[in-house]
Amino acid sequence: MGAWGPGHLENDDAADWLADFEEEPTVAMVTAALEAVVEERGFVDAPLACEALAACEAIAAAVGHPVADGTAAPDGAPSGDGPAGGALPARAGEDHVERLVRLTADLPELVDQVPLALRALPVVVDAGRSELAQLWAEADADDGRSGDIGWLLAVMDVRERLQRVPGHGD
Repeated sequence: MGAWGPGHLENDDAADWLADFEEEPTVAMVTAALEAVVEERGFVDAPLACEALAACEAIAAAVGHPVADGTAAPDGAPSGDGPAGGALPARAGEDHVERLVRLTADLPELVDQVPLALRALPVVVDAGRSELAQLWAEADADDGRSGDIGWLLAVMDVRERLQRVPGHGD
């Protein structure tokens, strides 16, 4: 496995999705990533879950609630079982958050995707349905680290930021 960390932008699948999004940033691309997870009745492969989490971060950035740092992992989250950071190339001097904000600046209609994003998150963290959740649980069990805690904190963080959008809180 290549880049892998608890932040939603710290893995190769998210970096690939975001590179494609940068080439053609559209609401349809974000929607497709989320629908792939929400509409899957069986098991969700890790790459689809990673793409859905990156799409959630794009929505959060578009609605004015980007992650507080450039990795899309909350401050103080334990590091993951793999190289973290740097998976998402940026313009000179531009961090990951600035990049997402720039890419989504002309997509205010992403706010309409908040409900879909909030439906995708429980699927992504369900180890009975998500390979990504299983991988994080196994990484923790295999090496005694709390990487899955950092990942779960990052998921809770993006959920909270999405719920700040008026009309979308619990």
